[in-house]
Amino acid sequence: MGSAISWQFREVGYPLKWCYVHIDNDNKGAFWASHVRWQCSHCCWSIRNDGIYFYKDKHKKWVKQFLVSSFLKPSLSNPVTSSKFFIYFFPMVTVELRNEAKHPIYVKCGDPEVEQLRMLTTGETISWEFREILFPLKWCYVYVKNDTQGVFWASHVRLQCTHCIWRIRNDGIYYYKQKLKEWIKRRLYQCPILNVDV
Repeated sequence: MGSAISWQFREVGYPLKWCYVHIDNDNKGAFWASHVRWQCSHCCWSIRNDGIYFYKDKHKKWVKQFLVSSFLKPSLSNPVTSSKFFIYFFPMVTVELRNEAKHPIYVKCGDPEVEQLRMLTTGETISWEFREILFPLKWCYVYVKNDTQGVFWASHVRLQCTHCIWRIRNDGIYYYKQKLKEWIKRRLYQCPILNVDV
């Protein structure tokens, strides 16, 4: 009673650290002991009679979490719990990209085997969605003008968005930070392979 274990590691490339816990036949399974969504450098967990709890520093309270067994064996568990687990850990993400520059721009997103750049006229928007599984990185290349072009992450877990909204303007690329309700200019990374004249 009251014993604890702890360990530490270097976070490189959004690592997933899981644990398996068996409290009783109704409360057993795996959980993510550390992943980037928790936003913790000191991740505190409490195992109780009714399940596993994570301490949210921001809200100063313990929050009960799902055990992965609910998802792995839905026929043996509450289907509502399984659905909530799946939606929380594997949400649908929408990426929206709109040209607000005063002239056409060129973009290419995702597939390195597709060589063509797509032209977006002023005011034109493209969007797509995908299921976020294991924290995928979705990139885009954008060409506004010779000195404003490059690659950016259109979606990655640190953006913390399920609706990732981007605007391309004359001076670069802007991301809408929903928590702050403001547009933030993001860096374009030079990529020699895609750095082409149009």
